[in-house]
Amino acid sequence: MRMLALAVTSTALFLAATSASAQTITFFERSNLSGPSRDASTSVPDVQRLGLRNLAQSLVIRRGTWSVCTARNFSGQCVTLGPGNYPSLARMGMRGRIASARRADSGGPSGPPWSGGPGWDPGWDSPGWGGPHWGRSYVTLFDGFNLGGRRFHVDSTMTNLDWTPWNDRARSMIVQGGRWQLCVDANFRGRCQIFGPGRYDNLGFLSGTLSSLRPVR
Repeated sequence: MRMLALAVTSTALFLAATSASAQTITFFERSNLSGPSRDASTSVPDVQRLGLRNLAQSLVIRRGTWSVCTARNFSGQCVTLGPGNYPSLARMGMRGRIASARRADSGGPSGPPWSGGPGWDPGWDSPGWGGPHWGRSYVTLFDGFNLGGRRFHVDSTMTNLDWTPWNDRARSMIVQGGRWQLCVDANFRGRCQIFGPGRYDNLGFLSGTLSSLRPVR
């Protein structure tokens, strides 16, 4: 009987640990990671279907890279985020609450988005798996020169990269459409430079110092 109880307890602990590891993102109804919350590990086309009364104002990402959006079905204003705590969406440049989210690192036609490398073709991004919305202006940052290392997609204003794992980290990038202003300091202060569409293997004085970026006309 004692052995059976130990077996049941071990199984319960294993299931609990497995469940916790699967909960890769947590949505909170209020800012500062407060209020009712819900966990998810797969794409969420409508946050309220998880049981929240309102859209999310803050979130925690425990595993993977996620594209979070201000409208249902992965539309509206979107930004790609890595693991971390995000107590204020406004400081990430988001102009609304989070209504939907999906994994952005599950892989596309050319392999996982973290593969990087100088042979990378921006054409792998497609709305079918969670990359930037096709046809929209966006930037892909790389933490190595010559488009090497890990990558991070941005398709909206980011006033302070310190709220992501990418502050003072980017060293090269690809601009897919439009013109973008990149600055050394948060809130578009310090030295800045505007880039048009194209591939930039070296960001120059911005390499390892980038803290904010936004699309400009």
